Amino acid sequence: MKTNFIIIVVMLFFTNNIYAKGHGTNFPSGEVNKELRYESAILGYDVHYSIYLPPDYAVSGKRYPVLYLLHGFTGDNKSWVKQGEINKIMDDGIARGEIEPMIIVIPDGKYYWYIDDYQNKVRYEDFIFGEFLPFIDMTYRTIADKSHRAVAGLSMGGYGSLVWAMHHPDKFSYCIALSASMFDDNGMAQMPDQLYKYMSLLYGAPDAKGRDRVTEHFINNSPIDMARTNPAESLRSVKWFIDCGKQDQLSDVNRELNNIFTERNIDHIYHSRDGRHDWTFWHEGISQGLKYLTQWFGDK
Repeated sequence: MKTNFIIIVVMLFFTNNIYAKGHGTNFPSGEVNKELRYESAILGYDVHYSIYLPPDYAVSGKRYPVLYLLHGFTGDNKSWVKQGEINKIMDDGIARGEIEPMIIVIPDGKYYWYIDDYQNKVRYEDFIFGEFLPFIDMTYRTIADKSHRAVAGLSMGGYGSLVWAMHHPDKFSYCIALSASMFDDNGMAQMPDQLYKYMSLLYGAPDAKGRDRVTEHFINNSPIDMARTNPAESLRSVKWFIDCGKQDQLSDVNRELNNIFTERNIDHIYHSRDGRHDWTFWHEGISQGLKYLTQWFGDK
């Protein structure tokens, strides 16, 4: 798999501000709040988050499934609302009976790739599972169990969704990974120095070359490595939807993940369709992913 300057652009500096097309405004609207924050003792700062509550949340008294939705490298907790228009997708899908009413939580992951760094200076994953998930379940009317909890994301968030579901299969039953930004071992070994200088802040070995860059921390947080080595039963306890555009520079590594799942008989859905690393592709991907998620919730 080639790792070149184009991947640097895609993963770190490429920001596409194409707004997704809305589905209209004639449906009952869910409640969206983009200005929330959680004071984290683990991280030592306030983590901003957005939330979507279904149209009948205020009056129904019901509990709902919950989806944790992760943004990409240049985004924040508002991106999935402002650019992805996730609230309009949900309102439309709920009104049409195509999407299950659910709570959607969008935390600000900054540029930490949703994991703990190798020095434990920034323990983002510890924050999510030690503080944030319990807080969400206590604060909102979620159905607080694995069978009704999902994670999804795009690009950096696609990577984060895979890592969370592989690290915590007891917490999630469903994972939707769109254009997931990830490397295999060869990708790390061959990575341009400019990009590796940044990635080494997460994984360690800042001065390493070649295969020495493949640190234990990288392996423990690599969806490709975990897909090969995690117990099959653990992987099978999650339903997977992987979607990446054929014109995306990340298509090879997403295909590699698909191939590993196929070789290990891990049931999953893999879409390779025309598209690039942009909001037009992600808008279509999350719409389809939410329909699969609705079917999966219905199986429980």
